[in-house]
Amino acid sequence: MSGIYEQAIEKFGIESQMKKTVEELTELSLAIQHYSQEKSSSNNICEELADVWIMGQQMAKIFGEDRVEEWKLKKIERLKRLVAEL
Repeated sequence: MSGIYEQAIEKFGIESQMKKTVEELTELSLAIQHYSQEKSSSNNICEELADVWIMGQQMAKIFGEDRVEEWKLKKIERLKRLVAEL
């Protein structure tokens, strides 16, 4: 049996899940903006972050978890270099 992410992709379709990802990213962006303006709480950011994380997992399934992992490691190494420069 496939996992919940695969089930969601199969049920709703790739195109729909890509659009949903954009929607969730937008909601997170707005939650962060509202938080910085003291118009919302950190709970709202946490909720939206959870949605983005779930959709991100689906995107990784669609585009290749190994490829995403490779890029993640490259980005972490880059971050380490940037932090070390401080």
